[in-house]
Amino acid sequence: MKNYEMKITDENIKKSIENNCINRNKKLERLMQLLNTIDTNAIISIDGGWGTGKTVFVKQLEYMSKHEEFVSIDKDIISEFKKKFDVYYYNAWENDMYESVILSLIYNLINDFPTLKKQSSSEKIKLPFNFNDLIKTISVNFVDLKEVTSYEDLSKEIHTAKEQKEALDRILDSIIPQDKKLIFIVDELDRCNPSFAVKLLETLKHYFDNEKLIFIMATNNEQLSHTVEKYYGDNFDGYGYLSKFYDLIIELDSVDAKTYLGEVCKVRNNGHWWYTGLLGVIQYFNFNMREINRILSDFDLLTGYFDSFYAEDEILKYVFLPYCLALKIRSKNELSLFLTGQGLQNFLSFSTTEKEIIKIIQTYMGEKENQTEYTNEELKDFITEKYDNYFKNIRENTRYYDSDIRKKNDFLDAFSLLSQW
Repeated sequence: MKNYEMKITDENIKKSIENNCINRNKKLERLMQLLNTIDTNAIISIDGGWGTGKTVFVKQLEYMSKHEEFVSIDKDIISEFKKKFDVYYYNAWENDMYESVILSLIYNLINDFPTLKKQSSSEKIKLPFNFNDLIKTISVNFVDLKEVTSYEDLSKEIHTAKEQKEALDRILDSIIPQDKKLIFIVDELDRCNPSFAVKLLETLKHYFDNEKLIFIMATNNEQLSHTVEKYYGDNFDGYGYLSKFYDLIIELDSVDAKTYLGEVCKVRNNGHWWYTGLLGVIQYFNFNMREINRILSDFDLLTGYFDSFYAEDEILKYVFLPYCLALKIRSKNELSLFLTGQGLQNFLSFSTTEKEIIKIIQTYMGEKENQTEYTNEELKDFITEKYDNYFKNIRENTRYYDSDIRKKNDFLDAFSLLSQW
């Protein structure tokens, strides 16, 4: 089975920028242009629903800060961006097991930051400040790290919020080059447990207001607002909280289904109905990129089976099957109703309004009846009869009742491999 999910590697990120495969290079360029004008501390939200490509988008930004220029990006904008900023990526979800948010952020930054790694030929990082004392200050002396380079004049332990912030600023000033600012990307915060998510937000606001820092938060703000509400209580306004927290919210637009199928998934229209049927449900349900990957994978799993059992039944293979796979992703309740003969009306709305699906049905009807154009009522009558024969077992007007029952049972048996509907 082919894996349609794009792996987040440098090579794939580079190709996604070079080919502009999901048409977001212009948005990246405008974001860099905006960042080039910011001289103070700021927190910017990259807001998008589940599966809209937020991680790819911020990874593209990170990649462009470290690599060569790209033909599709204004060379002056990217040159200024690389001159002004270093970019660091932090996955919050991978770190939400840690109790101390500040320590998690600092540990990751120091461990991964390239300018610090260059200071030592060994794997151990030698730091140009008393990291032990500063960390004890930040963590209120809960942590005592050994074997680090230290300043002799930084030996006392201090505990006030002001002194913790001063200690943190010393670390940041030592890490960030004097002539640059740091863009700190925080990804996947909406997936974290409520306590860690809220603590991270409030830590950034209260402790990381260093003028050399800009935070970019790649999150699903709708989901993150629910996380905040879980932490503070049912009557708390989570979205209002986030609106006050961010200095700017940038929304990711949806990706064109045909473009994503062709450029990323390498699935192109080759004249086969399976492409038309899948494109129809993807457009009708307005699937995001991750949902597109899932329906392609599910279809791959079953397509050989259905070719064996339903070689001549194009409606079942290219209309019923994609529709059921879409319901499996969007609503198991609707899928159950459909498979038990109670989903006709929603299916009629889909199959008589989505142009790609109408193409399949009209062509199938025309091959049987030597006709090319059908009224909406004729389409509804045909679809209703097909649906009833398969999923309601109505005998009227069909000579293939026993065959259809067998096909229905085979269909349900195959589908049960993927879903406990």
